[in-house]
Amino acid sequence: DLVERVLTLMSETEPRIFWLGTMNTSAWQLVEKSEPTAVGQVDRMHLAPLGAEGLRDTILSRHRRSGLLLHFEEPTEGRRLLRRRLARARGHESRSRLLAGDYFERLERSSQGNLRLAMFQWLRSADFTSREGETVVRPPPPLDFSFLAALDLIQNFTLKAFLEHRTLTLAEHDHIFRLPRQESYQIFEGLGHRHIIRPV
Repeated sequence: DLVERVLTLMSETEPRIFWLGTMNTSAWQLVEKSEPTAVGQVDRMHLAPLGAEGLRDTILSRHRRSGLLLHFEEPTEGRRLLRRRLARARGHESRSRLLAGDYFERLERSSQGNLRLAMFQWLRSADFTSREGETVVRPPPPLDFSFLAALDLIQNFTLKAFLEHRTLTLAEHDHIFRLPRQESYQIFEGLGHRHIIRPV
């Protein structure tokens, strides 16, 4: 209902106002099924995932505002083909281009073109403090999900519910899992203390 009201508001405002909204594909399919009339009021444009070049341009244009130079470090393990190319490269600038290209190709593969995930990986791999006036970029360390093994069954199901719904209130959790409020509160607190969920 809320999405229908927003779409109607967008279509009823003056034509000189240009509205732009985003929604993921599955949510849009749900709106299309439940509110076909409202969907007919707007033009839909499907956005393809950003490629390595798109991610690179977006991240670098954001980074340029910092005024810091970029230094891409050579990966310490694997990447034999990259090492051979680096050995043949002439000059510091050529090596930097190769390292930057390799970094952004790997970033695109690991984020699958998702800009938010790519930005998160960028922040994990950028070191802003070790060199004066420079940002050192290393391959991002792999994510460690071993802490999930410590969760009990109800915490795992609660986490799955969060992944499906993005947000969950205590009342909704009580209703879904048929639990008393105090137990839902303790589950939320446990996940919050592990920094898996946060209040919004």
